[in-house]
Amino acid sequence: MENKKVCSVCGTENEEEYRFCKNCGAKLNRSTPEYSPTNGYAPYERNYGNPYSLPNYSERLKTIDGVETEKLSAYVGKEKRDYYMPRFIGMSVTGKKTIFNWAVAILACFVGMPFMAAWFFYRKMPKIGVFLCAVSLIFTAFSTVITFDGKCAEIKAILEAMAAGEYSYLQTDAAFSELLLEYLKLGLSVAVIALVSSYANYFYMKNSVARIKLLDSDGTLKNPEFYESAGKPSLALAIVIPLIFYIADAAIMMTPLISVLSEIDSSVLLSLIGVV
Repeated sequence: MENKKVCSVCGTENEEEYRFCKNCGAKLNRSTPEYSPTNGYAPYERNYGNPYSLPNYSERLKTIDGVETEKLSAYVGKEKRDYYMPRFIGMSVTGKKTIFNWAVAILACFVGMPFMAAWFFYRKMPKIGVFLCAVSLIFTAFSTVITFDGKCAEIKAILEAMAAGEYSYLQTDAAFSELLLEYLKLGLSVAVIALVSSYANYFYMKNSVARIKLLDSDGTLKNPEFYESAGKPSLALAIVIPLIFYIADAAIMMTPLISVLSEIDSSVLLSLIGVV
């Protein structure tokens, strides 16, 4: 393969001038053995004498933005360092910022937009998490205000039909603007999910580096356990804060129903109670 360096770790072809693999961050040189499935994962073997030591990572890249890779590895934690460290090194070497994070995308698609922020809270990035939750809340509030009158009319018509004994779903004509807004919401949601999921790992790397620099600002020496404790994920934050925003989001979406129930004729309400 002329003018190409083949990574002995993952088998990726790299440009001649690259010193580190653009895919996994492994050091490139002509003397490294050819890639094969049997040696492809050798650099990820743990040093059982010191579970925090990462000599193989250090050989690839000693620092990321001025922070030692061993400190960064300890901050990420033993369970996930083999997943995140190669990505951090790869992004640092190549300058690439987008590596898709499926956890963020799945949370957003199957649990709800506010829970897209759960991963950021879990990985101790509360500012980004609150920002994403706030954006979701603002967008819900904006769309609710735009469609408020139409939704109220539709809900009122449905409730009155149910009270009159017409149990089938009442088909109402949605305004074109409301329909257009629904498609716009869907398109923007997909775009936001794709964008945030693509940059999530980069945000995590930058946040981890910034946190370690802050921890080291007092000038005292710290053991690896200190960094691991500082970077330990927070399940409580990942559940509680997104849930609060999720409830607020649902409450905003229910305002048309609450408004109709507060204004509807008492006889209709009594009829609805009898139906229920």
